[in-house]
Amino acid sequence: MLVNFARRALLQARGVLALPAAGAQPPLLRPSSTSSTEPRSFTVSYLVDACGLSPESAASASRRVCFETPSRPDSVLGLLRERGFSRTQIAEVVRRNPVVLLGDTILLPKIDFLRSRGFSDSDIARLISGAPRLLARSLDKHLRPTLNYIVELVQSEEDAVAAIKRCPRMLYEDPGSQLVPKIATLRSNGVPQAYIRHLVLYHGRKFQTSTEQFDEAVSRVKALGFEPWKAGFVTALHIIRGTAESLWRKKIGVYG
Repeated sequence: MLVNFARRALLQARGVLALPAAGAQPPLLRPSSTSSTEPRSFTVSYLVDACGLSPESAASASRRVCFETPSRPDSVLGLLRERGFSRTQIAEVVRRNPVVLLGDTILLPKIDFLRSRGFSDSDIARLISGAPRLLARSLDKHLRPTLNYIVELVQSEEDAVAAIKRCPRMLYEDPGSQLVPKIATLRSNGVPQAYIRHLVLYHGRKFQTSTEQFDEAVSRVKALGFEPWKAGFVTALHIIRGTAESLWRKKIGVYG
């Protein structure tokens, strides 16, 4: 009985899972002859003609994004143009983050958020063309809390916008791995809040490194005799983080 039941079950399974006849399409799958060639060819042409990419850059970008009709990318390009993006800026954004062309429904809320916090259209165009993957960040889970944290550090919305304009990656990077541990290092070493604010506002790029390298730079400055609660400490840290050792040793002598 069990054998007969097993045979019936196997026959039923074969009926459900039977392979399609030669030349037939498997359900839910596109034929490879068109899905991998025709849409990609259209995508490459669109990236060159509408977005201003070179043929080489378009071919590379088409490996990351593919579409069969221009409706969604047209919507994205229209929005960017309306907000003042130049053709060069659009090409840069698409080249570095081509999936943005499929973000027609999520792009506007992020741009509107930046505008609501004090960024002008030209600011946003420069910000996004400088860090295109910023648009891939979640509005509520990343952009909003990160901007709020930067406001807390520099103590005003206006200064937060200025800091981000100087260093767009500050808004893109996860503050938990970039700003937070380095700010903690400065505070634990007695650097006053006013000097921390100055570093974030004017020298945000100095935080774009590993925590280990930043901590090493702080230790070097202290070893040179600079006291963390004095302005010379911040100046020396700025020099050490941005200059080759052979040069910063000469410059440090001026402030030592």
